[in-house]
Amino acid sequence: MAFVKAQKTKAYFKRFQVKFKRRREGKTDYRARIRLINQDKNKYNTPKYRFVVRFVSS
Repeated sequence: MAFVKAQKTKAYFKRFQVKFKRRREGKTDYRARIRLINQDKNKYNTPKYRFVVRFVSS
């Protein structure tokens, strides 16, 4: 009995989700960015750090 490769249909590709562009390119680690932006929950009324860390080609 021959092995039959499963064919992916048009319906499969229609709902196939791709990762974010910068994630696909390997430029941005979104988990690390969230960790940098998040703050300890016990620090009330402290300024929030909103900075974006990205690799840029310069």
